[in-house]
Order: sequence, then structure tokens, then C-alpha cells
Amino acid sequence: FKFAVDSFCGLIAQTEFNISLPQEMQELSENIGVNGEDLQQLMMQTVKELLITGRCGALLDYPSFGGENPYITIYPTESIVNWDNSADFVNKNQLNMVVLDESTEVMSKESLGYNPVNKYRFLRLNEGVYEYGESDSETRLPEAFNSMSGYGAVKDCIPFQFFNGNNVGVGIDRPPLEHLANLCYSVFRQTADHNQALHMQSQATFVISDNMLDKGKAIRVGAGACLQLSTDGTASYAEVSGAGLAEMRQAIENLNNEALAISGRSSEKVSNLSGISIEKQQLSTFSTLQQTADVVAEGYEKLLKIVAKSRGLKEEDVEIEATFKAKPITLTGVELKAVIESKLAGAPISSKTIHKLMVRGGMTNLSYDDEIAAMIEENNGIENAESNIEETAVETTQIDSESNLNGENDPKSANLPVKMGSEPVLTQDKAS
Repeated sequence: FKFAVDSFCGLIAQTEFNISLPQEMQELSENIGVNGEDLQQLMMQTVKELLITGRCGALLDYPSFGGENPYITIYPTESIVNWDNSADFVNKNQLNMVVLDESTEVMSKESLGYNPVNKYRFLRLNEGVYEYGESDSETRLPEAFNSMSGYGAVKDCIPFQFFNGNNVGVGIDRPPLEHLANLCYSVFRQTADHNQALHMQSQATFVISDNMLDKGKAIRVGAGACLQLSTDGTASYAEVSGAGLAEMRQAIENLNNEALAISGRSSEKVSNLSGISIEKQQLSTFSTLQQTADVVAEGYEKLLKIVAKSRGLKEEDVEIEATFKAKPITLTGVELKAVIESKLAGAPISSKTIHKLMVRGGMTNLSYDDEIAAMIEENNGIENAESNIEETAVETTQIDSESNLNGENDPKSANLPVKMGSEPVLTQDKAS
């Protein structure tokens, strides 16, 4: 699961978000995170949070010591403990209240140990005015609320943005990679059951049937042990049946292959699956990634439009677009080689069909006829180049031979590298 999250974040990061801001807000794209992150880094952190949990939030805030430039803090889904978006005093459904868990640990100057401190931030609209305050409990309102003032102050809305798997609303949505997470849990559980069954199968139970055996005497087995039984007595091992182990192993392999296909990892076992099935899974996964990138772009665009509005700038000048587009994973050389080998072995597949697979896999964008024409031109070019090399080599040999006959390349006449036939020979320095 971690591999899939890191890989998908890398795929989205390959194509940066297109960010268009008014000139007065350009500096925000370079330093807007609470820890100094630029806007691209902040959005990629949000993408990763969405892929893992399917929900997070971002708060637009200003430094307590003052300043014109705001900063954005990302809150994981566990820190968003309460919210309300019911109809307010103007009978309009909008975000009216948010409670954020900012609990932390503070170091004691005396013991140098860390003590937990409960801290909750309340955000609310009070008669249409944005206010914020702090409390030590998520169920107790702060003793006092503050409001923003000065240049760029946000007053008529709560500058907090929700992010979900497929929307920027306040409602909770399922994580985009929930199915992959469930598959990983299933692989873990079934692998544990399989290992337990293997362990039990290797632990046989010793069974003795003998009425004459001294029950008070300890029984020893193995090297050096002696077990005396009566003529009617028996001793044997009862072993756990291995029935079902093969089915358990196959079930684990199937789950693992499906998880590998969704995460984009390739293996020989995955390549043996249906090509159409793999492509559908990949397209579904990439569509999910594109949707996640679009959600992040839309959410941060809304936040920065709040900044533009508070500064008296045009909101329409703020635009953020995700450039990542859904597409299947490219066809690898190993997979293409396997298809060609199958054709040579007698599989009923034409060259045009193989070319279609290459186009669909992103290996080429030429038509079949253009591809053949390019190959012919390429081969002619190679043949002409080889012919020119041979002609040049013959001419060089003839010229060198004539020069040697005329004494032009006498090694004694110059301290320069010369050619004897077609092999270069370095002359020996006179001083040496």
C-alpha cells in the first residue's frame, strides 16, 4: 500500500499544477505553507493525505504577530473533530463552524520531559463575521473569540477548505484506495492463516494406546528414549491434514496479483492475467488519481480566491489546474517481447494487432502504415551508412598506400602520428 501511495504521488508530481495568480499574490506560490513550503509542495502533501485517508482540510491563517502574507496549514482527517454547514441567518447552507484538534506535547523546562496539552481551535461565523478562539475541550466553547482586522483580513467566511476523494464539500467520502487497502488486509490475514496451518501440520501429536503403560511415568521420545509397550499396545503420531493448503495458497496469490495490478507493480504472475482486466484496473486507478488531483486544485483555488477577495483583487484571476491526465501504464519491453515470442510460437495474432497493443500501451503514436514506412526508411539509411563507411575505408587505404610509396608518411621525417595501411602508428620522439 505504501509503495502504491508513493508511486501515485510521484506520477502526479511529474506534471506540476498550473498556477495563475495576480501579480500581487505571486510571492504566495513560493512560500505559503506553515513550515515554508511552496504551493506545489503543499498541494502534493494534500494529494498524499487524500490517497491514504480520503479526507483532510486546509486552514488559511495569518501570523499572530501580524503580517500581510497568510499561510496555509493542512489538518489530517483525525484532527477535524466537528463541523456544521446548516442554514445560517441568511438561510444559506455554508460552513458555519469548524473545530480542529491542535493538541500537542510541551516540554517541561524542569524535567525536560514532554507533557500532553489539550488544545482545540474553534472557527465560526457569528452573524456573518468570521471569528476564532481556543479551548481545552472540543465540547466547550472558548471564553473569548477574536476576529481578523487590517489589510487582507477575512471577515465574511471561514477560510477553511475540506478535501475529499471526489469533492471539496464537507461530507465524508470513502478513500480512493480503499479497495487496495482491503486487499492488503486480506493478504495479511490469509497469509497468517496459511502460516498457522503450515505450523500445525508440522507439529504431530504423539498417541499411545496401552492399558499396561505406567501412567505416572514420564514418556520420552526421540534419540536415546525407550518406550516399552505391551503386546497389544500401539504408539503413533497423529498429524494435521494438509487438505486446503493449496487452495489457501492460490487464494493468497490471486489477492496479491490483484493488489499488484491496482498499485501498478508488474510481475510475471500479474502479466499472465487477462490483458483487458489489467487495463481496466489501471484505467480505473489512473482515473482516481486524476480525480484526486482535480479536487486538490479546486480546493486550493477556492482558498486563494478568498485571499484575492480580501485584498480587493479579482477572484477570476486566480486559477489552478491539475495537468495530470488519466492514462494506462505504458507497455513494457518485457511484455512486448512475450507477445512477439507467442506470435513466433504459432499464436494467431497479426502484426497489426501487435501494433495496436503498442499504440494503446503508449509505445508509439504512429499508424501501422507510417510505422512500416519509417522502418523501411530507417533500414535504407542504415544500409547506405554501412556502404559509405566501406567506401571511405577503401579510399583511405588507397591514399595511405600511395603516401607511403611517396615517402610522405616516413616516420623518420616527422614526429607526428601516421597511418600505415589502416592501423594508426605513433612515431617515437627523437629526444627519447
